[in-house]
Amino acid sequence: RAAISAQIDQTYRDFLSRVAAGRKLDPARVEEAARGRVWTGAQALERGLVDELGGFETAVAAAKRLARIDADDPVRFK
Repeated sequence: RAAISAQIDQTYRDFLSRVAAGRKLDPARVEEAARGRVWTGAQALERGLVDELGGFETAVAAAKRLARIDADDPVRFK
């Protein structure tokens, strides 16, 4: 149990570190916002943990913009 608990704790610390780096936020700020909870999209937006709300199509459109793929160009997913 101790080993599993330690692994879960390390995974959570890694997650917080990646969120902080990706969002360009102080890790303490991310921990304060997260506190091990799961937020709704709206709550995450309020806390600065996501850029915008949307579903799969919104995410694909954003990925296309970042990859400089025309919005009308078809893409395949693997």
